[in-house]
Amino acid sequence: MPNDSFYQLMIRRLHRVRNFWVDDRAVAAVEFAILVPFMLLLYVGGVELANGLAISVKVSETAHTVADLVSRNACVTDSALSIMLGASSATIAPYSAANATVTVS
Repeated sequence: MPNDSFYQLMIRRLHRVRNFWVDDRAVAAVEFAILVPFMLLLYVGGVELANGLAISVKVSETAHTVADLVSRNACVTDSALSIMLGASSATIAPYSAANATVTVS
C-alpha cells in the first residue's frame, strides 16, 4: 500500500508538470506584451522620421525660393528683401518660421 500511494503521488505530479507545459492559454497575451513596445517604437520612430524628412524638404524648398527671388533682381533693397523673406514664411508653412534665419550674401 505505501508504494501505491507514492506512485500515485508521483503520477499526479507528473500530470501537473505535463499540464503546465501543455497549457497555452496565455501565450498570445505574453507575445503581445513582448511585441507591443517594439511595435510602438517602430510606429513612433516612423512618424518622427517622416516629420523630419518633411521639414527637411520644406527648408530646402524655402532656401531655393529665397535664392531664386534674390537672384532675379540686380539690386536688392531692404524693403524688397523683407518681402522676399516674407515669402519664405509662406513657403515653409505649415511649420513655424519664427526661429528661422535667412542669410543673403
